Amino acid sequence: MLSIHQRPFEPTDRSQAGHWEGDLVVGKNQGSVIGTLVERQTRLVRLLHLPSRDADSLRAAITASVAELPPSLVRSITWDQGIEMARHVDITADLGAPVYFCDSHSP
Repeated sequence: MLSIHQRPFEPTDRSQAGHWEGDLVVGKNQGSVIGTLVERQTRLVRLLHLPSRDADSLRAAITASVAELPPSLVRSITWDQGIEMARHVDITADLGAPVYFCDSHSP
């Protein structure tokens, strides 16, 4: 697991496109789940429909959402330490982009 502190740029540096930050929006009683991806420089937003809150669903949604983008626009993803990101190694292999994690309790 890569820490946010291992990213090759400072948190305030938005000079290079292709670095994404993601999170989940969970509905009442976890009845619905939407993933969000925001590109740090352009502020482009991708919403990810998730049929359930699990690692397989998130991996499929992230991969499908950004796979058609050129590699220069998929350089990294930063996420919190939720269990839904348990397949982060597979996401990195799918996209060729590392996944970094925020500090616990500091998304």
